[in-house]
Amino acid sequence: MRRFVRLALAATTAVLLAACGTTGSSGDASTGSVTGSSTVASTPAASSAASSTPAPSTGTQSFTGALDPASTTWFGVLCTDLLGPFHAVDKADAALGTMGAGPDNPALGVAYGAALLAAVEKTSTSLAGTPPPGFDGGQAYAAAVTSQLTNVLTAMRTGQADATAALQSLNTMDKAAVEKYLEDSGRAMLELIGPLFTAIGQLDPAVQVKANEIPSCKAAGGIELVAPPVAPAELDAASVTWFDTLCTTLMGPLGEVAASEKSATAATSSQNPSASADRALQIITRTADTMARTPPPQFAGGPAYASAVTAALQRQVEAGGTASMEELMSAIGGLDPAVWAAADQIPSCTGQLPGGF
Repeated sequence: MRRFVRLALAATTAVLLAACGTTGSSGDASTGSVTGSSTVASTPAASSAASSTPAPSTGTQSFTGALDPASTTWFGVLCTDLLGPFHAVDKADAALGTMGAGPDNPALGVAYGAALLAAVEKTSTSLAGTPPPGFDGGQAYAAAVTSQLTNVLTAMRTGQADATAALQSLNTMDKAAVEKYLEDSGRAMLELIGPLFTAIGQLDPAVQVKANEIPSCKAAGGIELVAPPVAPAELDAASVTWFDTLCTTLMGPLGEVAASEKSATAATSSQNPSASADRALQIITRTADTMARTPPPQFAGGPAYASAVTAALQRQVEAGGTASMEELMSAIGGLDPAVWAAADQIPSCTGQLPGGF
């Protein structure tokens, strides 16, 4: 589901710009033209209300053989009206890299966001008139998905006034403040649509395989299985301190480097990767020293986990910043889902830790 982080920011940018009457030109979304308009909107306040209701878990459904006609039709509508537009926008914007939708490229944000919001609205209407899938548990599954669609639309619509009010404040902010607001709003948008895609992903793997053979689902990148939501673990004080230190010294600063590089690239059409790499290495070096002196977390397996992260940090330092970050991020993300969920609730770590999906 991490691929929807980019989409969440694009949709939030569109919401804010649309609220002040800004319009954008349509953009090519690879599989089709990203066009359309929408009156729906979302803000952190609106998304918080919707995300407070977790996606209903439908459990696993016993399934063998081919999909029945009703299931084929239902998944076809879902993939054509919702997943297809989301996949098209994601593919188009990902191809642009740091030049994709954001505060420096508002026209794309408007075009992408309008397509995404219109897709949610259209899907809510089309699925309401489509009989549920016929596989065992299909009715409960469809009800869970449509319930989340309703939550998303309700929050988007009621958020219009909040977005308009927010823009009055944004007009007096400097660029850095606007970018921070968009980042926070994008994360809130992700929290809003996250339960929807969790509900969609609650499928028996055998059903998923057959659904993804439907042409419209295959073209949309397929339905991704999502593990049911996990209740956060109870973290001890040492664990909270350890994660807070990691996020404060490493994850947050690395995110700032990435954001700064994006802004510089958008402003000058060039970048200095050497300067960014030097800053990242300084952050990693400082973090390696700090984490080595921080008492390890005490959750089950915590000391071994901390050792693995510290070792990965040290290898980055020894390589002078030339090693791939994949090993380090893999070590940090190698958490039990319940521990990850608890760590993600620590303010400095919210939305910062890899893994969790």
